[in-house]
Amino acid sequence: MISNGRFFWLLILLAAAGAGCGDASEAELVSVQRIWDQAPHNAFTDLIRFKDVWYCTFREGDGHVSTAGSIRVIRSADGESWESAAHLPPKPGRDLRDPKLSVAPDGRLMLVGFEVARLEGEHREIVSFVSFSSDGSKWSELQPVAARMATARRESGWRGLLFGGVAFKYQREVNDVARAAAIAVEYMDVVTTSGPGTGRAADAHKLQRMKSVMGEATLALASGVTPENVTLYLPHVDCLMVATGISASFNELDPHQVDRLVQTVRRFSG
Repeated sequence: MISNGRFFWLLILLAAAGAGCGDASEAELVSVQRIWDQAPHNAFTDLIRFKDVWYCTFREGDGHVSTAGSIRVIRSADGESWESAAHLPPKPGRDLRDPKLSVAPDGRLMLVGFEVARLEGEHREIVSFVSFSSDGSKWSELQPVAARMATARRESGWRGLLFGGVAFKYQREVNDVARAAAIAVEYMDVVTTSGPGTGRAADAHKLQRMKSVMGEATLALASGVTPENVTLYLPHVDCLMVATGISASFNELDPHQVDRLVQTVRRFSG
């Protein structure tokens, strides 16, 4: 499935003859079919087979970036004729993006994506959402994923600690880490952040900004902690998740480095 921004093309590939799928390099392009072109910009697709029907979802908008992107779901029994099954509009000033489909454990279709609110200047608020449907046409109200997790946890009676990543490694950059942390404390027990990658040190100023709005909530750091830099973080964090910085290899901790880290933390704590 590809898009040029104006409409979608369904690419049908026929694998080479044989019992299996064969080498991907042997695939042959059989046909190209336009399946949707009803919005100025149609993009970011996903495709799933559900109850013997094809479902395709994507974002509709005025352009690649806009303040009124919506989610369209279309369906086809044969892959040839397509019709609209549902249209999920955004709230005013919100842009719904990157919808993805899967089947939930209870057998319903599940649609996830994220919602962007353009705030003042370059600031944006990004919230993941989820919605469910039994027939592909009627969808539940878009609900923030964090809120749904909190509801499920409350109703299940689970008593464990929930660690949640905020401004975490390999994720989208967060413009306002303090705001993100303030929101996160409502949904998780331990707000967990990191440096930009595995084994890479975090910015201590980032931790200070996050902790300053969290009150008594717990802040954890999960990358780049070493015996040499741990004192930079101890004034701001309550929990350290350490591996790379005290390891002799990928599978083995260095006892000397572990002891140095423990002794440094103890001296700091008095």
